[in-house]
Amino acid sequence: MGRVHVERQVTIRTDDLDVGTKLLSMVSRRVRLYIITFVADLVLLTGIFQLAGQIQVGTSAAGSEAGFMQTMVPIFAIIAIYNPVYSIRGLIEFRYAATRLLFALLVSAFLFIFLLFYLKPDIGPLRGEYSLAVMAVFLSMLGVRGIIALYVAKMLGGRVQNRLVIDDGGPEIVLEKAFRIEVDPDFAIQASSDPERLDALGRNMRSMDRVIVSCPNGRRAAWTKILRAAGVEGEIPSETLNELGILDLVRENNMAFLVVS
Repeated sequence: MGRVHVERQVTIRTDDLDVGTKLLSMVSRRVRLYIITFVADLVLLTGIFQLAGQIQVGTSAAGSEAGFMQTMVPIFAIIAIYNPVYSIRGLIEFRYAATRLLFALLVSAFLFIFLLFYLKPDIGPLRGEYSLAVMAVFLSMLGVRGIIALYVAKMLGGRVQNRLVIDDGGPEIVLEKAFRIEVDPDFAIQASSDPERLDALGRNMRSMDRVIVSCPNGRRAAWTKILRAAGVEGEIPSETLNELGILDLVRENNMAFLVVS
């Protein structure tokens, strides 16, 4: 029987899952972190461009220059959302977050300059201050992401997703920072035919962003029923398909085709 090993795992008793002890969803935490980062980005953009305008023309006349420069704020907001700058990977990987942020800022800057060319042809005096402002914004936003990454690492243990590995005697799986459950061989069969137990499992699995069930071929149908009832992203590994080196799975006319070359 293959065993499942999960690094830095959290073990959950089968009884806890069965009776409906709900696990805290990470969705609300991720949304809060996204909102904090997004608001901080907009505040930094607005504040630094306002300061750059004051440096350029003085406090009394800064409004016009800063207003032109702050046109970049909505441009950046749209590009950052669709890039995506705010993502699960961006919360836990600083290098990825920095790369996405730099791309969004560069695209926003070029679009802003293109727009400004038509709104304010005489942009010569703004070039130096604008370039410095963009650099200052980038460094400041990196600082925000560094703080967020530190918070995720220290307070959340580096985990911003709930991932569950259910060991039902299938192939070995290695997955970091995941919850882990070992179940008896008859657990899935009993649960799939028991509405109350199935409902309890479903309520708990809905707190998961990803559920992986490692089980033999004979119990896949039962686990498929459970995962579909839970409405979660459920995965069942296959050693046979792995040996074949499957490239993709295509569905057509109610048939599934394995792409092997």
